[in-house]
Amino acid sequence: MNQPAVSPEWEQCEYDKDSETDKRSCKKEQGIIHDIEKMTVVEETQPVGPNLEITARFSTKRKMKELEIVSSFCKEWHFQSILLVTAIVCGFSYNLDAVLRSTYTGYATNSFSQHSLLATINVINSVVSIASQLFFARLSDHFGRLQLFGFCTLMYIVGTILQSQSKNVSIYAGGAVFYNAGYTGVRLLMTIMMSDFSTLGWRYFMIASPDWCYIIITWVSGNIIEISNPLENWSWDIAMWAFIFPLTTIPLVGFLVYMFYKASRTDEWKELRSVTKKMPTPVYIKEVFWNLDIPGVLLIAISLGCILIPLTVSGGETEEWKDSRNIGVLCLGSVLFPIFLLWEGKIAKRPVLALTYLKDRGVWAPLAASFFMSNAYLIATDYLYAVLLVGFNQSESASQRITWLPSFAGVVITPFTGLLITRWKHLKVLTITGCIFYYIAFGLFYRYRGGSTNVAGIIVGTIFMGFGSGISTYPLMVSLQAVSSHTKIAIVTALFYTFEQVGRAVGSSISGAIWTQVMFKEISKRLPEEPEVALAAYASPYTFVTKYGWETSQRMAVVGAYMHVQKILLLVALLMLCPLFLMAIMMRDAELSTSDVALSSSDDSHVIISKHEDKIYEAFCKFFSFSTKKEGSRERSWIWKSKS
Repeated sequence: MNQPAVSPEWEQCEYDKDSETDKRSCKKEQGIIHDIEKMTVVEETQPVGPNLEITARFSTKRKMKELEIVSSFCKEWHFQSILLVTAIVCGFSYNLDAVLRSTYTGYATNSFSQHSLLATINVINSVVSIASQLFFARLSDHFGRLQLFGFCTLMYIVGTILQSQSKNVSIYAGGAVFYNAGYTGVRLLMTIMMSDFSTLGWRYFMIASPDWCYIIITWVSGNIIEISNPLENWSWDIAMWAFIFPLTTIPLVGFLVYMFYKASRTDEWKELRSVTKKMPTPVYIKEVFWNLDIPGVLLIAISLGCILIPLTVSGGETEEWKDSRNIGVLCLGSVLFPIFLLWEGKIAKRPVLALTYLKDRGVWAPLAASFFMSNAYLIATDYLYAVLLVGFNQSESASQRITWLPSFAGVVITPFTGLLITRWKHLKVLTITGCIFYYIAFGLFYRYRGGSTNVAGIIVGTIFMGFGSGISTYPLMVSLQAVSSHTKIAIVTALFYTFEQVGRAVGSSISGAIWTQVMFKEISKRLPEEPEVALAAYASPYTFVTKYGWETSQRMAVVGAYMHVQKILLLVALLMLCPLFLMAIMMRDAELSTSDVALSSSDDSHVIISKHEDKIYEAFCKFFSFSTKKEGSRERSWIWKSKS
């Protein structure tokens, strides 16, 4: 049964794009198709223990093969419909909670008289998301999607209980770590599972479905907040989700358990299980250590936390930039980040961020685009609720609705564009159109920065921003998955969300730094004889608006300060859109298939590039006199492989 191993060198294969026979023979030649018999050969010819890479690869292959067996049962339309409905129900729960909790967090910090630390808590959430995305992706490949979904649900419940019972910012932030890790894991796994059970042509439609609930959430969340009275009852408003969310996961989990049960009764599943061998405990621990890249995850979490959090806590009315502790933390983060890159590039056996993977524009362009898009979004909207409440004289419910109007506009358009993509099968034009909508939205935000009569401009701007997000974010993710094999679906999805969260963290840090550095000075400048009022307006703006009406001189002075700070924030946000537009042009315009769920079951392949005519990219290169490699009528496929 011994067979020669696949060469680990860089290999290239050509085949006729219209010939399915040539495609399959080419895939076999490159070692892409790994069926059960070949995995059995690996286990019998390589002893378990000495070769950790072989055992780690086999674990991933077995999980991927199990998912492919399960997905074969989900191809029928009624099973796809059940999956879609249960995913929408689950998504409605955690998305509604996220919308409400983002507002309740403002009331919680307001009750602690530390509202200016709202951006700090948001940065903590982002750092937790950054650290957990890639970690959860590796765990899902190693232990299974369904098992990890249950673990993340448990963390979600624990964090919710801690936040609801907190008495100060420290305990609330600690609960936010558990809650946000659980929320991040649930959201990531929903996307991964919808990707596992869908073709590339239908993937946009499927992965967007859990977010369709924003069509309802945007309009009911404001009423829920008014009825719940978060100024006094924010603790219970958060606590009730500790039992609401788990209940809404039961239909989805029950459906997946049934599908796995059906798959487990097949001969292919039983044969796959029969080749599994139990490893000694020390060998297993070493495998998990290298497979999850625990040092890499810790390094990136600590380094980004040390860099981002001090940007928001420094400044304000006390100017803490002179504090040596903040400078020391920033220096520590600046030192740890290069160490992280060194670890990932030279030491890690299975790096959480494979630097060689990022060399192709089909990978780095969507990732960079997600960073700049989320960065600009957070800079412009991080304090939008407070701006609407104080600067535009809007009610709590109206402020809530307008704040989440981009989410509504984004999901309204996704079902139609998702169906369009199943016919059109290209994503680049859609992504560029979304970037143009972002420019229009930010221009309107800059023009209308305050005043009760200017709220219509903000509403139109949020609608354009929602359209831009809806027709750009999901295509960017699908474009990234289109150049990746099935075994890489989890990690590339986590990479996309990680870059998105890094962008959100940087954006929140920038907005928080500008807010704390400029806002208190501007308010004090406009209220020089009332320092107590200025401090109250800065520290507790939600309480301030209840004491000072719209026509009072104190309120108008604060509105002027808000308009000035918004001007600075929006200028910075507009600058972030320039590289976003460039990344949309640079991304690959992959042609999406509606037939194959997975391109490959090999976890050796890093990037799969299907080259074809990309008129936008070629026109861009021709305009700037860049050279492009011309391809003939035959489609060429590159399989990039890492050296063993």
